[in-house]
Amino acid sequence: MPDHAGAEEYESQSATTENEIRKLSRRFLIILVVPLIVIVILGLYTIYLSRRVVTLETYAETFSTLQEANTIERYYANDRNVAWATDQYEKIVKRHPDPRLLTRLAGLYVSKGDHGKASTKLNEAIKLDPSYWETRSVLMYVYVQQGKEADAIQEGERAVKLNPFDVMSLNNLAWLYATSSDKGLQDMQKAKEYATRAVDYTNARNADVLDTLAEIQFRLGDARAAVATIEKGLRQEQRKVEYLGGQRERFAAAARK
Repeated sequence: MPDHAGAEEYESQSATTENEIRKLSRRFLIILVVPLIVIVILGLYTIYLSRRVVTLETYAETFSTLQEANTIERYYANDRNVAWATDQYEKIVKRHPDPRLLTRLAGLYVSKGDHGKASTKLNEAIKLDPSYWETRSVLMYVYVQQGKEADAIQEGERAVKLNPFDVMSLNNLAWLYATSSDKGLQDMQKAKEYATRAVDYTNARNADVLDTLAEIQFRLGDARAAVATIEKGLRQEQRKVEYLGGQRERFAAAARK
């Protein structure tokens, strides 16, 4: 007869052994996996911290650069030393090539009459950020100065698309659309729309913008409106003339003593 009791005891021992093996396997897995999880978590946290450090360093560098630019602008506002300001900005953009700083540097080159270098800096800025509106606005002005009317209009339209409140581009576009020597570029309706917006945005206090609108009104056959608009511009200029005249009299009186 089969020994059922022995078989059952053997099966019981086998089951116990299997349970022990499973327990040991789980413990082994825990011992092996937990440190791996910890290592992974620590690695990810290290990467996070590294990125945070880089970000903070970038912020610190940007803040320091903006402080430098602010200092340059303060001195430039007082003495209009274009050569010094240009040299300072050249040093900054070598360390921190930023589209805003490059655009400002280009503006300084424009004031020096160096449109070639201005264009170079503006193209560098566009490569860094094609969507920065001021770069397009200054590039439009450069093209205007160079007589490249089609290119100027193209850049001006890009500028006002990126920034609908860009008065300089609106004014330049309005003038080009009204006065271009190329009849194919003229568009009096756009000229009037852009000039009107520029006047509204400046509360009719910018004589150059008022002059543009007056010219467009005149070319559209509304001479009375042109007269009224240009008179507003004259009042703005008269305030400046009266102030400067008062200053001249004050200085002259002191010189006569």
